[in-house]
Amino acid sequence: MGWRAIPAATIALPLCLIAELLPIRSYSTAGGLAADHINYIAADSRGFVWFCTPEGLSRFDGYRFVNFGVAEGLPHRWVNSFLETRSGEYLAGTGGGLCQFRAGAAENSRHTCPETIDSKTLSAF
Repeated sequence: MGWRAIPAATIALPLCLIAELLPIRSYSTAGGLAADHINYIAADSRGFVWFCTPEGLSRFDGYRFVNFGVAEGLPHRWVNSFLETRSGEYLAGTGGGLCQFRAGAAENSRHTCPETIDSKTLSAF
């Protein structure tokens, strides 16, 4: 019975070794990312991927980036961390404090860290 397994293995092994190569794509500022250095990456419940960078927050929908910076309401351009709450709001930890905002909101409401917490030490939730 052992000799019958050898021909089956010689046929099955090459089939197992054939693997699909997944496309790998690199993104940079040329492709719309806010900065070439990434501090943190997070995915939300809506399917967006968020990139925290030294130049702001980048939201990626699989096709293009939308960037958020000081002009869009962040208290500082350096973003260290990102979190989606159960209620669907977002929290971004920046060099200038904590920023809370809702997806699609025209204005972001800024919340700075309490005086007892140095905002520059906020690096993760």
